[in-house]
Amino acid sequence: MLIPKKIKTLVSFVFFVGVSRCLAQTDINEKSIRMDSASWNSKDLIVLEPFNRQFEYFLVDTLEMKGVEIVLIERRYPEENFQWMCLFDEKSRLKDVLTSGYTNSEGAFDISYKLGKNSVKIYSWNEYSTPQESVEIYKVSNDGFVLKKD
Repeated sequence: MLIPKKIKTLVSFVFFVGVSRCLAQTDINEKSIRMDSASWNSKDLIVLEPFNRQFEYFLVDTLEMKGVEIVLIERRYPEENFQWMCLFDEKSRLKDVLTSGYTNSEGAFDISYKLGKNSVKIYSWNEYSTPQESVEIYKVSNDGFVLKKD
């Protein structure tokens, strides 16, 4: 199993500029595919977390770009939801992961993202930190998501 170099944090709204296809918003929709433990393990998603039957896992959407495939995976639970943006190479090997969504019943923490041409912009909000808002930009490469320096 290939373990990504880094697992980073990111969440909810997606918009892709300059590509004919958009990744879905975090809502589970008719295109979403429920994942069982076999499909979870076959994609090496155990690096995110071990498959847990108390949660529901969904493959929400996919987008091909620059020789890689970005797959949006969501974990649902009544009190807490996670979403991951997984980057796979042309041989379907998991190269990198961003936590692309997180919501909980408390509502004190939120992350949203926007896809640009070959980049991902992450907007974070945390009620308990100073400053409460932050923005990070990652370049999408064949090797993974690379944080852009100012």
